[in-house]
Amino acid sequence: MKYELVFTNDGRPHVGVSIGTVYQDIQDIVYKTDTIELFNLVYVPRTEEFMFNKNIRLSRDLVEYYESLNLYNSSFLERTHYTSRRDVFQELESIGIMPASDVDSLIHSYRELAAQKEGVKQKIISFSHPMGRPEKNKAR
Repeated sequence: MKYELVFTNDGRPHVGVSIGTVYQDIQDIVYKTDTIELFNLVYVPRTEEFMFNKNIRLSRDLVEYYESLNLYNSSFLERTHYTSRRDVFQELESIGIMPASDVDSLIHSYRELAAQKEGVKQKIISFSHPMGRPEKNKAR
């Protein structure tokens, strides 16, 4: 897990946990653009908030490459190895970058892992608690 200092909606700094990178497809018909924007998804345990920021843990070149693609017209296909817009999205997902619209599934997975971790922790505590173990033979 990667921890980072974030400012929540209340304007106060808190320690957050970086969950992963997500992408959003941003379309603008006025300017004829269809671009990808990458974000880091962060969970703040103290406030139980999930938020996005730009502290992406990928190489700057990779971020710039994906964010510079204009998927609006098919001319990007001639300059790249992609055969369709969907290929770009599938490539992002294949390297672990999920669509921002699927954040709910990432949040659910995170909470499920946290619950499993807490369950294991409680088992360890109950197993190691002196009341739960048989006493060793005492010297007479």
